[in-house]
Amino acid sequence: MGNINSSDSYSVSTNRGRNTDGTDAKLSHYRDEQTGTSSTIMQEGSSLETDESIERETRNSLQAEEEKQEIETLKSIPQLEKESLSELQHKNSVVKQLEDESFRTNDNLEDLQIDLKTKEQDINAAVETARKPGDQMSDKDNAISCLELDLSIEREGRTSLQAESPI
Repeated sequence: MGNINSSDSYSVSTNRGRNTDGTDAKLSHYRDEQTGTSSTIMQEGSSLETDESIERETRNSLQAEEEKQEIETLKSIPQLEKESLSELQHKNSVVKQLEDESFRTNDNLEDLQIDLKTKEQDINAAVETARKPGDQMSDKDNAISCLELDLSIEREGRTSLQAESPI
């Protein structure tokens, strides 16, 4: 039994013997080491050229099968890229939503700060308005005090004039 390696991923084992009718036969077992698939071919006759031709054809068919599997693998790569692209698109949409929410929150914060300043101005105006009556009362009290003082001076002046001039 001879073992011929056609490439790193194929192994071929061959048995030579006789068929029941007395003719030479060659039984070849081909195994694809990567996929685990195997095939067996029985060859009649002793022609070395025929054996090599069949071996070549089998090798070519196994290589074609390997290329087919490589193509399938390459076809699956775009699917993986699509899945990765899909994941990236999802992550980008989540980031976009978070950015939008952040912008809305900042806008709300700015609106609240403006409202706070307006309320503070309203409070200051109310305090000023509340002080005005107190200030006005103080001014009126001062005016009353001045008038009372003037009145008392005038009374004293009148009483002193009346006391000086007898009628």
